[in-house]
Amino acid sequence: MVTNTRVCINCKTEKQLSDFYPSKETGWGAYCKSCCAKNYQEHRIEFLERQKIRRIERRNICLEHYGNQCACCGEKTKEFLAIDHINGGGSKHRKEIGRASIYLWIIKNNFPPIFRILCHNCNQAIGYYGICPHKRKINA
Repeated sequence: MVTNTRVCINCKTEKQLSDFYPSKETGWGAYCKSCCAKNYQEHRIEFLERQKIRRIERRNICLEHYGNQCACCGEKTKEFLAIDHINGGGSKHRKEIGRASIYLWIIKNNFPPIFRILCHNCNQAIGYYGICPHKRKINA
């Protein structure tokens, strides 16, 4: 027998399945949407802080894997470094993966060789001018 309702384990109220978020593990979440929203509001600061920590950890894992320095100028200050799509197409790729973190995507896809690390200066110069001034000096 298929039922279209479920009881929220927090508020103990029987509600329609549309009042629950889908879950990959069980089909439907254990908490109704309104209880999830209340819980988020009550613990918003802690949630955002944990999310920030996980994002920084993933970023560090990716930077470490790709060498921890700019492939163009050798800059090593982590705050100045960015993941770069070697053959361009970063905007298109970000649209394809949606709101997912690029760092999480890279880790889940086993660190594909289509990325490198560039500092923000080199990355922007390549994006705007097609070549970094460091490379222009070498070729001049």
